[in-house]
Amino acid sequence: MKSMIYYPGFEVKDETWLKFALLYFEELRPIIPYMCVREEQYLSQTAIEVMNNTNLIRPYNPEYEEGNIASIIACEEFEKYLNHPERYLSFFSRSQSLDLVNNWRSPRFQNCRLYEGKFSPVFFDFCLENGLATPFDYGILISNDLAFAYMSFLADVIAKRQEFEMFTDVSKYNTLLEKNDRIICRSQKLHYKIAKTQIEFAIPCRIKDIPMNQIIKLRQNRDFENCRRAYTYEIEKYLKVRDDDPNMSFNSQLKIREEIAKILQSLGIATASLFLSCSSVASLINGSVEPTAAFATAFLDVLSVKEVRAVPQYLKEIRRKTQANRYFGKIRNNVPANCIEGGFE
Repeated sequence: MKSMIYYPGFEVKDETWLKFALLYFEELRPIIPYMCVREEQYLSQTAIEVMNNTNLIRPYNPEYEEGNIASIIACEEFEKYLNHPERYLSFFSRSQSLDLVNNWRSPRFQNCRLYEGKFSPVFFDFCLENGLATPFDYGILISNDLAFAYMSFLADVIAKRQEFEMFTDVSKYNTLLEKNDRIICRSQKLHYKIAKTQIEFAIPCRIKDIPMNQIIKLRQNRDFENCRRAYTYEIEKYLKVRDDDPNMSFNSQLKIREEIAKILQSLGIATASLFLSCSSVASLINGSVEPTAAFATAFLDVLSVKEVRAVPQYLKEIRRKTQANRYFGKIRNNVPANCIEGGFE
């Protein structure tokens, strides 16, 4: 899984979603320019705690050229909004009001801070000349509608230049993103939905009821990190296989018997059924024994560790699948005893 540029804000506001991100995502890169003020002034205590104690959040400081390109794109798009607001009502408003432009120009609705470092003077001048923003000490105050639109342009520029994925947990502006071809692709949405559903049904409580400090502690555990990475790899692999075989289940994806059979075949062992029925398979799945050791132990009379290691591609697959199988157990072991039964809300 690639690093993901997160937008529009500096942090994830939904704490339950943030907990899911800690359990599943590799890295979130919120767009935070260089700031000359203490982070306590623009980040919540929860965001600071997650940033300082886990590897999930790594702020991205945008380059000037990225902000300049996004500024030019935004000026061109905003001119269209101003000239024909009636065409963009469905993107910004659920009502049939034609007051989009007046709202954007009203200081009462300019309540979103867009900091310097995210845009160039081109965008600053355009917004002030058209009454779309009010300057403040560290940037401009602009409406939530236009701030989101601008940040989607900036995130897209960064994602393409740095080869990141882009992600937002704000669904209000999905129509706007789809129009600009910046909506998360269907396969990626399916990816997150499957992962979220799997975790939802695997743990005996609502994720919102698990204390944040326990999830942070779990994220810090190296063995959990290995299991999490293996699990996300298998989810991605499953989605590719599922395109060719819609009946394929994720549980089938995690089975290791096929890789075991390939190893035995490549080693010229005819007693595959013996190994597949022995306790070594269970030991592999629960992670209590390494694949190399399991094979060498089961076939001491015909194999050496050196011979088993001669088929690394299959051993690697088995190791990754056994780690993926252990992923949910790691989460369940960290669920409080008094947790309420249920799943995500």
